[in-house]
Amino acid sequence: MIGEKPIKEYLFLNEAEGHLKHEDYINCPATAFLKFCMNAKDSIEHCKSNFPRYPDPESPEAYNKLTKESHVMIQIFLNSILASLMGHFETYQKYLFAGVFERSVYLKDFNGDKFFRNVDSRYKDNEGVVQIGSNHLLAYRGEDSASTGVILADTLKGWHTPDQVNKYIKAFGFDNLNFYSSEDIEDLECLWQLRHSIVHTAGTITRPDALKVKKNQLSKFSGKNIVLTNKFIYELSKRMHRLVKSANNRLEEKFIQNIKDDISDSEKEKIIDFFKVDSTNPKWLQ
Repeated sequence: MIGEKPIKEYLFLNEAEGHLKHEDYINCPATAFLKFCMNAKDSIEHCKSNFPRYPDPESPEAYNKLTKESHVMIQIFLNSILASLMGHFETYQKYLFAGVFERSVYLKDFNGDKFFRNVDSRYKDNEGVVQIGSNHLLAYRGEDSASTGVILADTLKGWHTPDQVNKYIKAFGFDNLNFYSSEDIEDLECLWQLRHSIVHTAGTITRPDALKVKKNQLSKFSGKNIVLTNKFIYELSKRMHRLVKSANNRLEEKFIQNIKDDISDSEKEKIIDFFKVDSTNPKWLQ
């Protein structure tokens, strides 16, 4: 009980206008994720513009820098938005993988047995049987039942490990494709660790966690609180545009190169639409 009401009474049954839905990620994962990035960036910019500032000594009517209290408040938003943004990024990865799996029927050399051996080590041990927990199957019953790809993606682990995500994408028969570049992997490993520290250790980078990130990116922050600059979410949103655009383009190019010869123009158009990368800030996609 909170305020003499059960928690469920604080939840809206109807989705708020403008909120992303899973259908958005199903239809076009990259565009959906970048929409959230822009919303996150705009939210922080709004706070920076409206939180209390110190008066400018040169002009009593003007304001210059944010007050100390404003910086403390914005840190709460920065950490919360980073954690939320990485949650949306995980959804982007899962639904992109799920969509490619659904569209693997269009690939001329897709090998199902090899695919499952690569995405799930238990497949080989279970003599070619895919293991999906009963709770997953029961949860997706009903009129709004999920696709096979979504159920599969939801059972796989390692979505916070970019090297593992690269292996999942290679499993479609794209052996020489690195979905994430080495630069992407380096950045994502650091971002996932920051998200972990915000969610699990009260925004403090513990000594063991600091050592997990390669190239000692976080070593000097061992035992320290996560304090982000006010421009972090702006720059992160910009970086995610570049990362997602490049990764999606690499995957789309490889997929189109390997589709069957007898695919219709309308089917090919739907595939292209799925991989589309759009944003309300197209300059960041250039």
